[in-house]
Amino acid sequence: MDNLLTILLTINRNSEYTLRWMAYNNKIRFPFKIVIADGGHDEALYGALMNRKNFPHLDYAYLHYKESGTLAEFYFRVNDALEYVDTPYVLKAANDDFFI
Repeated sequence: MDNLLTILLTINRNSEYTLRWMAYNNKIRFPFKIVIADGGHDEALYGALMNRKNFPHLDYAYLHYKESGTLAEFYFRVNDALEYVDTPYVLKAANDDFFI
C-alpha cells in the first residue's frame, strides 16, 4: 500500500458508476488509500460499501452524509472528509474518473 496519496472520492448520484469504480480498482489492487464521501441516498450502495468483503483489495474509508443538493453542503462534506486523510497528498476524484 502506498502511504503518500489518498483519493478523495466524492459521490452523490450514479451509484452504478461508484460500484464500477470500486470493482475496477479492487481488481487492479489499487495501491492508494481511498476516502469516499457519499452525499447520496442509495441503500444498495450503502450496503455494498459498508460490507468490506465486497472490495477486499482496497484500503478505504466510507463516510455517509445526509443527502445534499447545495454547494455549501458539498463543501462541508469535502472539508469533513479531508479530516480522514492521513497522507501528505490527496487527489479529489469523481466516480467517473479512472486512473491507469
